[in-house]
Amino acid sequence: MWSQIIHHPWAVIIAALIHILLLAFFVINVDWHREVSDTAIAVDAEMVGDPKRIAEIQKQMQRPPPSPEQLLEKQRLEEERQKKEAQRQKDEQKRLAELKQREEQEKEQQRQAALKQQEEEKRLAKIKREELRLAKEKKIAEQKVLEEKKLAEQKALDEKKRQQAVEQEKQRQAELKRKEEVEKEKQRQAELRRKEEVEKEKQRQAELRRKKEEKQKRLAEEKHRKAEEKRLLQEELEAEAARLAGAMEAEEAAMSAARRSSMIKQWENAIRLRVRSKWLEPPGGASGKCKVEVTQARTGTVLDVHVVPSPSCDASMQGSVLRAVKRADPLPRPKDPSIFDSQIHFTFDPEQ
Repeated sequence: MWSQIIHHPWAVIIAALIHILLLAFFVINVDWHREVSDTAIAVDAEMVGDPKRIAEIQKQMQRPPPSPEQLLEKQRLEEERQKKEAQRQKDEQKRLAELKQREEQEKEQQRQAALKQQEEEKRLAKIKREELRLAKEKKIAEQKVLEEKKLAEQKALDEKKRQQAVEQEKQRQAELKRKEEVEKEKQRQAELRRKEEVEKEKQRQAELRRKKEEKQKRLAEEKHRKAEEKRLLQEELEAEAARLAGAMEAEEAAMSAARRSSMIKQWENAIRLRVRSKWLEPPGGASGKCKVEVTQARTGTVLDVHVVPSPSCDASMQGSVLRAVKRADPLPRPKDPSIFDSQIHFTFDPEQ
């Protein structure tokens, strides 16, 4: 207040003159009203006769008007009261804003905590599914080993019975030889054995030819089937490509290169993981990496597979990877059918 008076003395002088003029006007006005009021009071006193009311009016009329210093002090106090009120309102608004900000921060923290909890639940569910899948595959492998063991035991038992039957046959033949004439029986038995061996050899050769022909026939039929599936797949792909040409163009324009590349990598990684789960290490051990080229149908059926020979992928490793791809048939399909490619190339690494 005093700093303002020091910096603006003319404004203070002008304000003081205005207050003095107002005070003079007020005094003149009060005197005039006092005269009128005296007359009114006298009349009123005569008409009403209320001494208390008259005394109160006289007291108000006798009260001196406020001085300029009192008016300035009153104005200063009013300005300070207004400043305090404005500061109080400002502090209240600031407190409400901080309270609102804290509430929003708490809500955000609660939302983040809920999101983290959801992600943790999803992660635990995924781990549980993976454990169930591994347990199922382990159980299947154990059942397979048990079946193979039973089959081996059955083969050993059959071989033992066959040997016993052969031994019994030999004993019977020996008994016949002893009963018949030695020389004649020897010649006859030798001729019979020779003819039997010739016949067996003929039958064995015929059986080998039959099995070879059946194998060649199966291979030819398999080759024809795969060629037919490949042809049908090609026709299906061409028809599908023709039908979805417009949709694919719009979809590919909307899909960014990064997202498409990420989806393809995820799909190839799913195929690689499935092949890895079906892979069995060869007896001689395995190390290094193998490049695999797979031709598949849209349903994931493996039509053809080729393991590229390399210094890091020997023959035993190639065979184990080839068998793993066939056991993994059908392969996982992509989540987005638009990224499907019948020709898949990936690197198989047993360490991954």
